[in-house]
Amino acid sequence: MTDPFVAALDALFASSMAVDAVYAAPDALPLPVRVIRSQPSQVSQFGTMQVALASEAVEVRRSEIAAPAPGSVFVIGADRLVMPDHLQPLSDVEGLTWTCWVEPAP
Repeated sequence: MTDPFVAALDALFASSMAVDAVYAAPDALPLPVRVIRSQPSQVSQFGTMQVALASEAVEVRRSEIAAPAPGSVFVIGADRLVMPDHLQPLSDVEGLTWTCWVEPAP
């Protein structure tokens, strides 16, 4: 029996919400993947104030990348996005996807 979460995720990554990309980990061959780009806000607390910081992330299936490495690059069209060393990827609750924080590569 097919896991309904996996089936829904596969449909999402096959849809127009996802795009083709190339994932290049340090010291590894480039790998074609499908990703979903997003720009979530990160809220940080500074004393009694909250500050919303703009960020950029890509979501990728664990079935395509077992363990994203900091310093890796996602190439999406003409954009080169690097995973900074100080931000670790986050796994979803079901362990099906990674959220990788990225920034434009220098």
